[in-house]
Amino acid sequence: MLVLSALTLSMIVCAAAVWFDVGRVDLFHLTYFDSCAIRAHQWHWQDARRHPQVFRYDFSLSPVSFVLVEIWVREGKVFKFSQSLPIDCGNTNA
Repeated sequence: MLVLSALTLSMIVCAAAVWFDVGRVDLFHLTYFDSCAIRAHQWHWQDARRHPQVFRYDFSLSPVSFVLVEIWVREGKVFKFSQSLPIDCGNTNA
């Protein structure tokens, strides 16, 4: 959980830097995917004026757990950060 918190904080800092340095953010997407539970925790925001189509992300077929941040800024620039997480889905029963 500490790894997830650190990655989330660093990605938010990167997003803030992009926001203020490059220009307006059109889309921001943060995902934590747990491959053991086949469950994604996603936070998504997009500027509906510039991108009216709602973008959906589906990670259900991924065999690895990961954190992903995707940021779209004005003029078509896309920043994507991802990190796989060392989660063991092995049997935890004694």
